[in-house]
Amino acid sequence: YIVLFTVQIYFSFLFAYDVSWSKFYISNFYPWVIIFFVITYVVTTKERFYILLMVFFVCSLKLALGTALIWAKRGFAFTPWGIMGPQGFFQNSGELAIQMLIMFSLSVYLFKAFKGFRITRIERIILLVAVVTPIMTVLGASSRGSQLALPILMLLIFGKKIINLKNLAVVLVSSVLIWSLLPDAQKERFNNMGSDGTSTQRIVYWTRGAEMILEHPLTGVGYYNFIPYFTDNYRSDIGFRNREGELVAELPHNIIVQVGTDAGLPAIFLFLLLLFNLSRSRSSQNDLLFFNIEKGLALGVIGFAIAGQFVTVTYYPFIWISAALIASLRACNTSHERKKHEFNE
Repeated sequence: YIVLFTVQIYFSFLFAYDVSWSKFYISNFYPWVIIFFVITYVVTTKERFYILLMVFFVCSLKLALGTALIWAKRGFAFTPWGIMGPQGFFQNSGELAIQMLIMFSLSVYLFKAFKGFRITRIERIILLVAVVTPIMTVLGASSRGSQLALPILMLLIFGKKIINLKNLAVVLVSSVLIWSLLPDAQKERFNNMGSDGTSTQRIVYWTRGAEMILEHPLTGVGYYNFIPYFTDNYRSDIGFRNREGELVAELPHNIIVQVGTDAGLPAIFLFLLLLFNLSRSRSSQNDLLFFNIEKGLALGVIGFAIAGQFVTVTYYPFIWISAALIASLRACNTSHERKKHEFNE
């Protein structure tokens, strides 16, 4: 799917509205393809996978702990910019919150997996912190998309067991606590969703983006050509100005619209297939740890897909690193089972 998606992206260059934009921004995409294949080529054993996962886990935990403390130090108060992460992919609060959804999903299933192992109290505390701090960061980040995704992920985790009184109590207490921690200003943003300036402008972007896709179904308007095409053809629909006072369009704030306008309906189809493939757990329950790790990573993909309906993050690390981790895990499991079968024979 990734190879076909890459071919479709480059095919869109041939019919791009302004190919100079496509060439300028191509470095936002192709490194992830290279990284994916490098990781899956190198990570060929469960031991290597576990080392890679721990690096990913520790880095994400540091990010979650640091940003959660920022929110706590300001008294769990609301700010329009949410929580700023370090410079780079996670500096914006919306992108930071998506990484926290991925971290939360993984940590919950790691916590469940390690319940069957003898681990120290410190290790249990670390796992608990890894579950709680991403929730805090999502709440403080003021990103409505990720805040909508969080309860959906919780429902997917506890949905089948919610009839159990203990689990129901956990869900109810967690829901009340989360709602009480949510700043009043953020609650007001939810009440105004769909009618405030940010929401209405995004709806315009989505509507016009759908028109672009239908008018250019095979290749879209060209990779990263949403901004120049929208600026030239729908100038009257631009509701914001840049620092110089010029009317300039933004990206569409939706991963499906971004993919469709970048490379057409074939790209949307391939991207949805990729998301569907990654969101399904395939590991055997014979290895409880790796079974839960894949479930956590797969749930993180679902969180990304939900939050991605409100931000433009197709070519951010979220989906591509998740794809590399999941593909590596599946390959390691397959290799391990094959060797085990050969040994038994």
